[in-house]
Amino acid sequence: MWALIEGSPIRFFLYEYEHISGLNCNPIDVEDQVDVDHTEFWEELQVDVGVGPNWYDLNVALKNCRTWDASKRKMIGLLFVMHFGMLGISRSSRITLEYAKKVLDIHVFQRFPWGRIGFKELMQSIKVVSFAQDGYAIHGCVHVVMIWALDSLTNLGKKYGNKRKNEDDVKAKEDVPLLCWGGSRPRIGLAETLASEKKLKKKACSVLTFDIVAS
Repeated sequence: MWALIEGSPIRFFLYEYEHISGLNCNPIDVEDQVDVDHTEFWEELQVDVGVGPNWYDLNVALKNCRTWDASKRKMIGLLFVMHFGMLGISRSSRITLEYAKKVLDIHVFQRFPWGRIGFKELMQSIKVVSFAQDGYAIHGCVHVVMIWALDSLTNLGKKYGNKRKNEDDVKAKEDVPLLCWGGSRPRIGLAETLASEKKLKKKACSVLTFDIVAS
């Protein structure tokens, strides 16, 4: 995805997603599959063995898992992270079975390039956005795009961002950008922000999305 800001193009590609999120964005190894029978765990989740769980299934399991062993409770946590953090899908949408089964093998789960999957989900969601509507929902880890915008537009980040300060310069360089910003839900006046950028740098300021590429 490209944007033209103050006459200068800035991009949001897989590299930026990887840098901001800190997630593994390596190419997917199609041969790296989980060869584990998921039937027993799926029965405990009360989910049909032919599909992955949705948020409602996981929420029920979360209430029932207090007596389960730690490894199974951890798998439920990973499924929640996958559902909301990496895929960013709606509560009624189900995690793809192939992805969901990876929690059964922690080593496979940890080395899988979730960043590439999250980036693809995000870009595909942006591609189908209709600007004729008053609002729209975007799938994927949208926080990465928000931080990219806050970092790219100086005034936007200063006025509306909530960046945490780190006095240790060495540690600050090692921090994952996604974890360097605090949460907030301000009402952003985009036109006003762009006008201030234009006045500050005395350049024509416009925003134009002209290409979206998903790898």
